[in-house]
Amino acid sequence: MKKPNIENIFSSFGETSVAKKYIFVKAEYESIKISLDDIEYIQGLKDYLKIHIANTNKTILTLMNFKEILDKLPANQFLRVHKSFVVNVNFIKTVQRNRIVINDIRIPIGESYKASFFSMLGL
Repeated sequence: MKKPNIENIFSSFGETSVAKKYIFVKAEYESIKISLDDIEYIQGLKDYLKIHIANTNKTILTLMNFKEILDKLPANQFLRVHKSFVVNVNFIKTVQRNRIVINDIRIPIGESYKASFFSMLGL
């Protein structure tokens, strides 16, 4: 007898997928669980990503590229705004001409990402 799959169970209730509220990333010799709501922004550093966590001075350094992390993040909450930055839209305080301000950190908006960023925010 075939076992029911979780996707089929949720689709019977009208849900097509389970909304994840966290991701796991490898850092040093362990996998760390990070709540999606706690990620302020992600900064690229060559082969590594530096994940900035809200309400702490803590950052998590992981050997991962932007494509891998963007596949794990919900597109309606996280936007790539520069070749080296992905931001959580919930933490954006202000948007200046070519910069985003998150907790007094100024993040540049790249020319190739500007149109999609402003259209996503409705500006």
